[in-house]
Amino acid sequence: MGFRVERHEYAVAIAAMVELAQMNCGGSRVAAQVLLSAYNGDDYQLDVTDIHVLSRDNHDYAMAVISLFHTTAHPAEPSRCCGPAH
Repeated sequence: MGFRVERHEYAVAIAAMVELAQMNCGGSRVAAQVLLSAYNGDDYQLDVTDIHVLSRDNHDYAMAVISLFHTTAHPAEPSRCCGPAH
């Protein structure tokens, strides 16, 4: 199973998450968590149970940010996956 995101879609997703994070609504905190966790997951953790408050479009944007972050992780970093190598 995969979630493939093209670079231009990633840029749109980042912009949407930044815009949402700057609003004053229920999804703002979640969008900020997504962005901060993608930036520095050691210091900023995403509570994945909060993702349910996002609209469908914003959920898709959040998943795009998370997905591309995972696929572009620095090659020197240890794998974050416990499954078989692909």
